[in-house]
Amino acid sequence: MTKTMIAAVLAMSLAASANATIRWVDAENGNDGSQQGTSESSAFKTIQAAITRAANGDEIRVKPGVYNTGSTMWQGTTCRVSIGKKLKIVSTGGKDVTHISGGGTMRCVAFAAAGTGSVVEGFTLRDGHMVDSSSADTIGGSGSAAAGYNNGWLVSQGYLVDCVISNCVAKRGTLRGCTAVRCWITDNSTSVGGNCCRKADLINCLITRNKGTVSLVTDGCKMVNCTAVDNYGLVDTITAIYNSVVMSNTRDSKDGNIIRTAIVSNCVTRLGDYASNFTGDQTVNIVNASHFQLIAPLFDDYRVLKGSATETAGDASMLATAITLPDGIDPYKDFFGNTIPNSGTIAAGCIQTVVEPQGGAILVSGQNNVLTRGKVNIGMNLCAYAETWPTQFMVQAKNKGNPAIYCFWVGDVRVYPTMDDSLFVAPPSDNASSYTITTEAASATYYVNPDPTIGSDSTTTGTNPETPYLTLQAAVNGAGTSYARVVRAAPGDYNKGGKYLIGLTNRVVLSGYGMRIIGSGADKSTIWGAPDPSTGGNGTNATRCVASNYAPRSCVQGFTLRDGYGAAYSSTDSGAQYGAGAVYNSKNYDVGSLHVIDCIVTNCHSGRGGAGYGVAFERTRITDCNSSKDWSVTLYSTLLSCVVDHCGSTGYSANQYGRAYYTSFIGSGTDKYVIRSDTGTTLNSCLVMNTKELTGPASAVGTFAWNVPTFSASAITYSNPLLADVGGGDYRPLIIDDRVEHATIRSPLLGGGQWHDITSSGFNMASYEGKALNLINGRPTAGALQYPTFKVIKPGALLIFW
Repeated sequence: MTKTMIAAVLAMSLAASANATIRWVDAENGNDGSQQGTSESSAFKTIQAAITRAANGDEIRVKPGVYNTGSTMWQGTTCRVSIGKKLKIVSTGGKDVTHISGGGTMRCVAFAAAGTGSVVEGFTLRDGHMVDSSSADTIGGSGSAAAGYNNGWLVSQGYLVDCVISNCVAKRGTLRGCTAVRCWITDNSTSVGGNCCRKADLINCLITRNKGTVSLVTDGCKMVNCTAVDNYGLVDTITAIYNSVVMSNTRDSKDGNIIRTAIVSNCVTRLGDYASNFTGDQTVNIVNASHFQLIAPLFDDYRVLKGSATETAGDASMLATAITLPDGIDPYKDFFGNTIPNSGTIAAGCIQTVVEPQGGAILVSGQNNVLTRGKVNIGMNLCAYAETWPTQFMVQAKNKGNPAIYCFWVGDVRVYPTMDDSLFVAPPSDNASSYTITTEAASATYYVNPDPTIGSDSTTTGTNPETPYLTLQAAVNGAGTSYARVVRAAPGDYNKGGKYLIGLTNRVVLSGYGMRIIGSGADKSTIWGAPDPSTGGNGTNATRCVASNYAPRSCVQGFTLRDGYGAAYSSTDSGAQYGAGAVYNSKNYDVGSLHVIDCIVTNCHSGRGGAGYGVAFERTRITDCNSSKDWSVTLYSTLLSCVVDHCGSTGYSANQYGRAYYTSFIGSGTDKYVIRSDTGTTLNSCLVMNTKELTGPASAVGTFAWNVPTFSASAITYSNPLLADVGGGDYRPLIIDDRVEHATIRSPLLGGGQWHDITSSGFNMASYEGKALNLINGRPTAGALQYPTFKVIKPGALLIFW
């Protein structure tokens, strides 16, 4: 959860009663010697030392730090902190900077019988571990974060207030025998039940991403004004649940939320696959609602969606009677510390803030192996609405092994991920609409390694990294023509093997329906073409890097493609002279059928279109490519977030009959190449500079031109783009802090583009840097480099970069 989303107000009272003594603890500078800890300068080092010295009614103030040393025994178990007196233990800096860690070996906090009513406020309790070998329900297997026991488990034994409970492991119950108030209980696990808690009361708590076998909250608990989302386990066999939102939780890969609960009142849930097991004895005002209740639970934003049933489901009168809290703990504060009305209708759940979205939602439906954060698969029907529009969200695939991810689906559109299997997507502009996102795993994964001591084309099936193919073409052939295959290429130079197609030898020819060939990154894996030996350049015996014999929905990703050559220019049309050097797609009218992603294309040559023909380029740099006739860069191609520089031809057109979005065309002089006016040519949020001509593409919005002598495109802004270092190849937009003139000068590219979502065309909406587009007041930056660099001009000093 971002800091802006969880800027919880810690309602801590640092004032002690007249008879109480204040003790101090400081993990960094304290000492557990003979001092009394009654001042900051004489602070204890461990919390347990302060507890030992304290008396009933004292207050212990704990300074920021990680408290992971010291321990004590309680009920035969080891605990970092055991409270055997009635105390208030409060952090001075809050839960974000003050941690009590069990170190993966012990319980974090225990409330002993003599400590009944103690309060622990403003901490993160993490890495607790209580897993004994007994098959019985024991103290040694319970309450890994916090536990209280007094001749039995008592939910009022002690109180956790404004805490985070995280990364704790137990057999039964992360919390047990205590009460949690305004706590975020997340990423904990149990092997038997009670992933969140057993015999523990919860009020105004957020419960997320906990995992286990069956139950989330169970065995004699109460929940009041709680939000439980994206957990594995059900609210099961508890005493009562009031004013709560229990949604998008999972059990056995099914939608499961509430079953076998005595009293359920004023709650919002989805009964889902377990509706027949819902056996609450008393049910009042229960809403079995859609998944669209909270603004963006997919990204840990659990504020209430305006117009949802959650907005008016709660009843404030239940806060005063359902759970009894001691003096000083206010039930009328929500998770963020905002005041809750003490009567009338309120929102259900732990957060009262209501948000009205400007745009629609993206929805992850079911166990789709998509992971944005945390340790467990994302639950059923999690959504993310756009609070402002346009905006972008990022999701990331979980499975990075075998089988690898083949693609994402955004609705019914296939989109390829980034190198780290991320997807950048914009929700629809209509707040009544949504896209459903799923992932598709590869049908099979094959491996290739160009090291002849490791790879082999004759003695392997290439189905694991230990027995890879030697050449890319052998791996492609071995993968066959079934749908959704992935070939993973180890680092190295791929300069052997090949296949003849369209009048040329090609280092690799893709065929069949749906293949993703993934290199180890453009700086590590290289696909080499070769010149015609008889000419030293273009010719019929040259080798192109990549060709597609109509392999629809395929991609080549994470390589450098270099030194590819095609046939020399001929007045007779020939596929061998088009797009050779680098990449040729035999079906130019289906641009989306072959993608080149996260690549560098360099030193590639042909008669026409040195870099590509009929190709969709994403986040790719095309540099030092040329043609002997025309179309020096591409023909019938689409470029998204690409950099095209230092290319040239004797004719015209860097990108003929093509489209370019968020792309920078940087020439090395005004006699090198042009963007030519054609009926199919589109420029959106691009930069064109230091080129020969720009003569009015059919569409050109949000685009800038500079140092282009022949300029006749009225829709394009002619302005100095103010880049960092064009000569040095740094094309980032610049912000100058001129402290001499007391002025800030910004590149006009920043926020100068025009938003255009081309996800529906099968493109991942990532910038050249692999980030979301840099939106400024709803408008992207023009050009491929979306994020600025800075210079400072100081009096009497040179420019300083950072």
